[in-house]
Amino acid sequence: REGFRAAAIVPLVAAGQSIGTLVIDSRQPRPFSEVEVRLLRLMANQAALAIETARLHREEIQRQRLEEELAVGRQIQVSMLPAETPRLVGWQFATDFEAARHVGGDFYDYFPLPGDNGRWGLVMADVSDTGVPAAIFMALSRTTIRNLALRGRAPADVMTWANRFIQEDSGSGMFLTVFYAELDTNDGRLVYANAGHNPPLLWRAAAAAFDTLAPTCPLLGVLESVNVTVETTWLAPGDVLVLYTDGITEAVDRDYGEFGQARLEETVREAVSGRDDPTAADIQAAITTAVRAFAGAMVQVDDMTLLIIKRTEVHHAHP
Repeated sequence: REGFRAAAIVPLVAAGQSIGTLVIDSRQPRPFSEVEVRLLRLMANQAALAIETARLHREEIQRQRLEEELAVGRQIQVSMLPAETPRLVGWQFATDFEAARHVGGDFYDYFPLPGDNGRWGLVMADVSDTGVPAAIFMALSRTTIRNLALRGRAPADVMTWANRFIQEDSGSGMFLTVFYAELDTNDGRLVYANAGHNPPLLWRAAAAAFDTLAPTCPLLGVLESVNVTVETTWLAPGDVLVLYTDGITEAVDRDYGEFGQARLEETVREAVSGRDDPTAADIQAAITTAVRAFAGAMVQVDDMTLLIIKRTEVHHAHP
């Protein structure tokens, strides 16, 4: 229709791959001379270089924008974690959080509960994924659990209603493991429910041995309803509660061996007995250092989170 009677087609080649063609049409039947073809190849090379440079520049802008968005996402996620640890007479708290990517699915929380003075809600949770989807799911779950607890609900009710809301609202197929407890800092009583989470370690100073707080109900976000049971224990002076996510025990070294729970227990045992009256921060630092030394330069694929709580002395609330 255009009346073209001759054409020269020269590939645009960048990094050894064709990214298009340069086409020169003529309405007169004619051959293209070697000089003309050489000129067209030169033009094609220049065009390919310009197109590839523009593409790389566009990708770099997109990458920078994504990096900026992820950085903002990380700031938002970190802002949802407690800004500082509680300062309570007779108690010490220490935390550590390291996302495998810019953002992650682990979270911890602690907050004073309504009603009796000295009661605190404690949360350690792990979403079944990492990255941005897990971070969004984490925000939903954290807000749900905290709001339920701050309404004064008992641990069993918190977990039951959290499961219902999360299961109904997420629609993502993700789920989470949660350890939720009420700690009475006046007498050391700990009432807890463990929804499929790694059993926290409870170091008993008097016995120089560990108790483990085993799961008491299924994980959240899968079943429409869950049967939640609770357990009660007490923390005596010198006792240490270690809450963690599986990123700690499943950290791998260069041979893909896992850090493991036995090594975690040994690290805690050495930390509590290696110096006079170690603080919760000392124990947290010992665990973090041990995991990093074990992993070396290996890139970890899961978030790593710790919450250490130590009772240091007997404290009774004033009447």
